[in-house]
Amino acid sequence: MSAECETSIEQEDSAQYKKGGYHPVQVGDLFESRYLVVKKIGWGQFSTVWLCRDQIDSNYVALKISKSALYYSDAAASEMNILQHISETQKNPELSVLNTQSTFIVNLLNSFTHRGPNGRHVVLVFEILGINLLEVIKIHNYKGLPVDISKSFLIQILKGLDFLHRVCGVIHTDLKPENIVLKLTPTQVRELMQTGTVKTEIKRRVERVEVIPLELKVKEEKKVVKKTFRKGGKVFEKTVNPARSKSKFLKKSTGKLPKKPVCEVKDDVFSSKTLLKIVDFGNATFTTGACNTEIQTRQYRAPEVILGFKYGPAADMWSFGCIAFELLTGELLFQPKPGTEYSEDDDHLASIWETIGNFPLNWASSSKFSWKFFTKNGLKKVSELHLFDLKQILTTRYAFKNEQAEEFSEFLLAALQIVPENRISAENCLKDPWLGPKKVVKKS
Repeated sequence: MSAECETSIEQEDSAQYKKGGYHPVQVGDLFESRYLVVKKIGWGQFSTVWLCRDQIDSNYVALKISKSALYYSDAAASEMNILQHISETQKNPELSVLNTQSTFIVNLLNSFTHRGPNGRHVVLVFEILGINLLEVIKIHNYKGLPVDISKSFLIQILKGLDFLHRVCGVIHTDLKPENIVLKLTPTQVRELMQTGTVKTEIKRRVERVEVIPLELKVKEEKKVVKKTFRKGGKVFEKTVNPARSKSKFLKKSTGKLPKKPVCEVKDDVFSSKTLLKIVDFGNATFTTGACNTEIQTRQYRAPEVILGFKYGPAADMWSFGCIAFELLTGELLFQPKPGTEYSEDDDHLASIWETIGNFPLNWASSSKFSWKFFTKNGLKKVSELHLFDLKQILTTRYAFKNEQAEEFSEFLLAALQIVPENRISAENCLKDPWLGPKKVVKKS
């Protein structure tokens, strides 16, 4: 629902403007005798999104128009159901204290169906918002946000999650920087109201950068196990289970982390008073409807989801921990990749083991997919682990001082407990002393 994505937008597949597909929209179209289309501001596999002027309220809104095929309509209807439940909960006078936390959830303003030449489309009407946290991370050149701003963002995310989990009984299931969006500034709102577009651009402001590669390509010795077999009278050799490459954080020659490039960002756009909202409830579910199907974007996926356990609100907290690391460092905590003899899931589980700590095998062995990943002694397809815990990563790679790294890693580990029942809730995470004003993490 961003009002700033036109310049980078790519065009959706024009072939999808057909029966069951997108609804053809033109600038100047009027929906429900109310919403006047100004321009396109986004699109996805399920829908297109349009900036519209509300002729009744005289403000701007975002219209999300789903494809008309039953699968997409059902998905849009599910999102509408979740958001309407959240909206109704917000109005409950008995929840006045917690309702202040609902301000960190996107507002569904209206919904309706529209019949067009390609079928019947579900239309959701949202408030207009600004850029998402991934764009903010990019603006800071993937070097991490200032600590005070990061803490402010994390507190707001936690308040939104606490409201979703504890009050609404809703699991987001796809929490990531792209789905956390900044509110427009007063200046941007004025520009939108006056001109129908946001003119104030947010640019990268870099004063000093030492360019060194972030991903070090290290040639590694591999344990080569060869198996001989015959085919058509010829003898072949096959390499079995080559060694998995070391963590992206490790440097083979010393076992130490490569330092981050020096980068100073003059931040005159964002502050600890910048507000945000959690968006995109297209994959959300009620806690009563959670099952053991796969959820979450790969880099933010919880171990119980990989293993096929039934998930709960704790899965969102795992994603939150990954986001917290990313905000402070500018880099992904987990970025698993498949190998010739192991899958992306295998690498993901190994990376968690290396960074977070020993996998509780008794718990893992009771999962739906334990047979795919584990033996009684460890991982099935990854025989060599390179242990390097969060505190070491923070001190060596990101130049945190020991005490500061310990405080931040403790905060992260509370959300990144492997067994979901041991993971901290959003409510309790808000009480963590690291989020308080006294403990400020500074990079040396």
